[in-house]
Amino acid sequence: MRTETLVRQRLRETFPVGTHRFTDAIDSDGHGTGPLHIRFALTRTPDDRFIFDASETDDQAPGPVNYLMNRDVPGTAFALYFLGGDPSQVVNAGGARAFDEIILREGSLLRPRFPAPLGMRGMTMMRVLATLNGLINVAGTPAPAAHAAYVILLIRGTADGKPFLLSDGLGVGYGARPDADGIDSVYFVAQEIYPVEFLELGYPVVLNAYSVHRDSGGPGRFRGGCGVVREYTILAEQSVLAVRIDSVVNPPWGAAGGLSGGVARAVVNPGRPDERVLPPRENVFVAPADGLVVSIEPAVPPAELGMGETPRMRVAIFLSVLDVHVNRAPIGGVVRKIAYHAGKFLSAAEDKASEENERNALLLALPGGQEVAVVQIAGLIARRILCEVAEGQTLKAGERFGIIRFGSRTDLYLPEGCVPLVAVGQRTIGGETVIAELAPVPLPV
Repeated sequence: MRTETLVRQRLRETFPVGTHRFTDAIDSDGHGTGPLHIRFALTRTPDDRFIFDASETDDQAPGPVNYLMNRDVPGTAFALYFLGGDPSQVVNAGGARAFDEIILREGSLLRPRFPAPLGMRGMTMMRVLATLNGLINVAGTPAPAAHAAYVILLIRGTADGKPFLLSDGLGVGYGARPDADGIDSVYFVAQEIYPVEFLELGYPVVLNAYSVHRDSGGPGRFRGGCGVVREYTILAEQSVLAVRIDSVVNPPWGAAGGLSGGVARAVVNPGRPDERVLPPRENVFVAPADGLVVSIEPAVPPAELGMGETPRMRVAIFLSVLDVHVNRAPIGGVVRKIAYHAGKFLSAAEDKASEENERNALLLALPGGQEVAVVQIAGLIARRILCEVAEGQTLKAGERFGIIRFGSRTDLYLPEGCVPLVAVGQRTIGGETVIAELAPVPLPV
C-alpha cells in the first residue's frame, strides 16, 4: 500500500485535473509500414481517479515491432521514475495499482491480435517509455527528454568456406535530464556490448574505430547524451548486413526548449567514392541530391526518356552554390536509358528550368516493373553535367551516379501512386532524406 500511496501522491503533484496527451512514433516496422504512432492520454478526474488510455495508438504492424504490453507497465514505469530518488523505497506491485483504469485497444500496436510478429518489441518499448516521459513534460513537470532505441546489427555470410552470423549492439545517447546532461552510450539499460577482442577473435571482422560520437546529443541547457561511432571492415567472401535503426525520420525530441538529438545512420564504404548511406527501410525513395525542395507537382517527364505524356508527381530540388552537387540514385534499379538534352542556362530555382535548361535524364527500371526518372539540370552558374554510369548498370539506393557544377536542380519523377513525404521549403540530404514511399504494384485481377 505504501508504494501505491506514494505513486498516487506523485501523480496528483504532476498531473492537474484534466486530460494530458502525448504522441511519439516508430519510424518503420522494417516492412515498409510507418511511421507508427504511440498515442497516450492520461486523465485525472475531479474525484482523483487516474485513467491511462492507449486506445488511439496505431493498429498492429505487419513487421515485428508489435509489443504485447502488460497493463501493469504504465504504473510500474511511473513508479520507477517517481520513486527513483528514494533509496528507502523498493518499487513493487503497488506502482501497477496506482492507476484506476488502463485502456488498451485490441488489434493495436500495443495489444496485437494473434498472429503478430513481436521480435523487435524492445524498440517499441523504448518509445513507450519516451512517450510516458512526454506525458510528464506536457503536464508541466520536468522529465528526461527522449532517446532512441539501442541499435542492433546482424552480419551473416561465409568466410573461409564456413558460415557465420554476427549479432552486435550499439549504445545510444539518453535524453537530457531536468538537472543534468544525458548519459552517453547506453546499451538498453545496463548491458555491456561485445569487446573488440571478442569480435575479432570469433568473426571475420576488424573493428577500425569505436568512439563516442561527439556533439550528437540534442543541445540545450543540459545536452542530450552522445551516441557512438563503430566502424567495421568485413573480411568475408560474401555477407549480408541488416541494421535495426530507429528515430531517424522522427528524431528523439527535446524538452524544456532543448532541441532534438542527432539521428543514426549506417554508411557503407565510408570515405570512398562509392560511399552510400543505407535507406532507413525498404521500398522508399531517398533524395537524389542535397538542396531545397522548391516544387512538388504533377509534370510530364522529359520526352527524350519515352515515358509517355501522362503527368507524374515531380519533386524538384534546387542546389545552391553552397550545396554538395553529387547526385545519388533515389532507389535501387537498373539504368534503362540515359538521355542528354541541350538547352538554356536559366536560374535553376525557376520551374521553367525543368523544361528549358540543359539536362541529363536517367530512367531507372525497378524490380517490380515500375519506372522512375531522375534528371540532372544545369543552372545559371552550372555549365557542366557529369553522368558517371552507363545504360544497363545496376544502382543501389543512395549510390553516386553523377555531379553537376555548380548551382543547379535535380528533378525526381515518381511512379504512379507514390505520395511525397517531403514539403516545399524542406532541406534534403542526398541519399538520406526519405522523399516518398514506393506504392505497391497492383496484383492482376
